Amino acid sequence: MLNATNSATNAFCPIDTLIFDTKQNYLTGRMTLEREQIEAIVKQLLRKIFSPLLSIFEAGDNPYNYKKSQRTILLIIGAIFLILSILVTIAGAATGEYGAMFPSIIFLAVSVTCLVIGFLGTERAVAKIWGNK
Repeated sequence: MLNATNSATNAFCPIDTLIFDTKQNYLTGRMTLEREQIEAIVKQLLRKIFSPLLSIFEAGDNPYNYKKSQRTILLIIGAIFLILSILVTIAGAATGEYGAMFPSIIFLAVSVTCLVIGFLGTERAVAKIWGNK
């Protein structure tokens, strides 16, 4: 939501024109956001961007068994696949083998999926990626 007092100079809507629980800085007239508010805004935006992926894993009403360690392991696996994707891409480029791009893309897709579910997903999504038992 935009603030009604948005001036013509702020044509592209900087973040300080958004309405939140903010502190007014009377010296400059600008709003300041707390770190938690910025993190919430960014997380909400990223959840909206990755909603097609998240909706696959967050759908359903079945009971699930969630453990915090599952999220940690998911993030570690995502980081390992990201490193593997980067290494395969570098090795393929160094040897001139364009066939190395296929496994690199697969590793990157697995990495992005794991990292998105690990950072942005609900407990249901994390439990569903491990399987509901």
